[in-house]
Amino acid sequence: YTVRLAMRWTPNRKREIMNTETQIKNALCGLLSGLFLVAAANAREQVYVAEFTSQRVGKYDAATGAAVDANFITGLADPVDFAVRGNDLFVLDRSANRVRRYDARTGAVINADFAIATRLPGGILFNGNDLFLTQYAGSNVARYDATTGALINPTFISGIAGTSWGIQISGNDLYVAEINSHRVRRYNATTGALINANFISQPDYPFGLNVSGGDLFVASLNGPLGRYDVATGTLIYAITGLNGPVDVEKYGNDLFVVESGANRVRRHDAATGALINANFITVQSAPHGIAIRSDVPPTANAGADFSVNEGQTGVALDGNL
Repeated sequence: YTVRLAMRWTPNRKREIMNTETQIKNALCGLLSGLFLVAAANAREQVYVAEFTSQRVGKYDAATGAAVDANFITGLADPVDFAVRGNDLFVLDRSANRVRRYDARTGAVINADFAIATRLPGGILFNGNDLFLTQYAGSNVARYDATTGALINPTFISGIAGTSWGIQISGNDLYVAEINSHRVRRYNATTGALINANFISQPDYPFGLNVSGGDLFVASLNGPLGRYDVATGTLIYAITGLNGPVDVEKYGNDLFVVESGANRVRRHDAATGALINANFITVQSAPHGIAIRSDVPPTANAGADFSVNEGQTGVALDGNL
C-alpha cells in the first residue's frame, strides 16, 4: 500500500510541536504500526484445495468456504499435496514429478521446477533446512535442500513395501503413511532410521496425515478418519461414513477433511469430530490436497522505506506499507 501521512501547523507553533526529523518520523511511523495491526487483525485465512483430475488449485475463504478463485493455479499435472512457507505455496505436481513454487497471494509462478522427483511423489513436508518428498512408485522418502530444492538423498528412507504417501513430523519423529500395508510408520527425522513399522495399523489405505500439537490425524481412503495420540498411536476418535477421505488439515478449532469421492471439503469440530458443515467447500472433481494460510500484509520498515518532507505549513511522511 502507498501511504502519505501529513501534519499541518501554523508557523509560530511549528517548532513547539516537533523540532526534529526523527521525532516526526517516529510519531508518524507509530501511526503506521497501528494501521498494520488493524490490517493483521482483519487478515483472512485462505484454504487451498488441489483438484487432481481438473489439474488446478482453488483458493477459498476459510471462514465461509466461498471461492476466492477456483482457478487460482491451472495447467498442472495431477496436483496432490501442498506446503506453505510464508508467502510461498509449494505444489506437489505428481505426474510431472515436480514441486512447483508459487506466490501464495497471487498464484504467480516463482519456480516451476523447484524440486525434481522421479517416482510419482505423494506427500511433501518442510522441516527447517530439509524438504521431504514421499514417492508413491518408489516406496521411499527423498530428502532435499529446503532453500534451493537440490536433492540431498534420494533414499533417505527406503524399504516402504506398501507405497508411501502422507508425511508429517512431531519433534524428531517422522510419520509416513504406507497405503497398501494399511499403516503409519514412524522414523527418526534426523537419520531416517525406522522406529516403529506399525505405529498405527488400523487405517484402511491411509493417505493424508496432519500433526497438530499432541494429535496425529489420519485420512484413510476407505475410511474412517482417525485422531490419534501422536506419542502413543492410541485412537482418540474416528469419523465414519466418509466418501474417500484423502487429506486433512486442522486449523484453530476446525478440522477440514477432503472427501474426494464426494467432491467436497467437510468442516468438523477438531476437539470432538462433530460435523459442522458437510459441504463447506464444493469443487468440480476429485479434490486431493489441502493447505491453509493467513493473508497478512508485510510490515512497514520506516527507516528504509519512508522519507520526511518538510514544508512551510506542515510535514508529510511518504512511503510504502
